[in-house]
Amino acid sequence: MTRQERIKAFDRAQLGRFLDAVSTKQPRLWPLFFVMSRTGLRVGEAVALEWGDLDFAVRQIRVERAASAGGEVSSPKSGHGRTIDMSTSVHDALKKHRAALAATWLKKKPAKDAEGNELPKGPMPPQVFPSEHWTVLDHSNVRKDFDAALRHAGLPSHYSPHSLRHTFASVLLADGVSPAYVQEQLGHASITLTVDTYGRWLRKRAPGALDRLDSPALSSSLVAAGAEDAGNGSQVVGGLGAPAGTRTQNLELKRLLLYR
Repeated sequence: MTRQERIKAFDRAQLGRFLDAVSTKQPRLWPLFFVMSRTGLRVGEAVALEWGDLDFAVRQIRVERAASAGGEVSSPKSGHGRTIDMSTSVHDALKKHRAALAATWLKKKPAKDAEGNELPKGPMPPQVFPSEHWTVLDHSNVRKDFDAALRHAGLPSHYSPHSLRHTFASVLLADGVSPAYVQEQLGHASITLTVDTYGRWLRKRAPGALDRLDSPALSSSLVAAGAEDAGNGSQVVGGLGAPAGTRTQNLELKRLLLYR
C-alpha cells in the first residue's frame, strides 16, 4: 500500500456528519475538532495552542509548540514555528469559544488550602482547548472522544484525529488551491512531501484552462507586440488567429501566436 493509499481523509459530507455528531455527543470538544479540520493542525499542536498565539485582527495563528502524547510541551514536529491563516468561520468559532470558556472560569469554585481558606483563582489558563481540569488535553482522551463521535456518525473506525489534518489538505487541493500554499499551512519541510502525500487529490484536468490564452488581455498584448515588430521591419499578415500568415522573425511572438 502506498503512502497516499494509507491516508484516510473525510470528504465534505463525512466531515459534516462527524462534526454534527461531535456537537451532539461531545460539545465541549467541538471547537477543537472544528478548528483542526479548518487549519490542518496536528493534535499536539492544537492542544498546546494558547490564546496569545492567536491574532484575531489579522486572522492568523502562530504555531509555536506541540504537546506529546505524554503531555510534554516542546517545539512543533518541524522543529520551528509557523504562522497559519484563520478563516472567518474559525475566527468566529474561536471568539465564541473564548467567551464560553471565560464564563465557565468565572463560575468555577476556587480551590482551598489545607486550612479550608479559598485560594485566589487568578486569570484563566492560557490553553485554547483545556481539559475539564484546565490543563493540557491528553491525546488518549481526545482519541476516545473522537472514536465515540465516529460511532455516533456511523463512520468507519479507520479514521483518527489526524484525519482532520488530511481532510484540510485534501479538500483544499481538490478545490484547486496551490500545493505551495497547502505546504505552508501544514508546515511540511518541502512541497515534495505535500504532493507525495496528497497527490491523488490534486486536480488532473482543468477544463477551459487553455481558453485563457485567448483572453482579450493576451490578444491585445499580442497585437501590440505584432505592431511593434512590424515597425521594426517585420510584417504580420492575416492578423491574430492566422499564424500561417505570419511573416515576423520574432520567434517568441511566433510561439505565442501558435497558441492561438
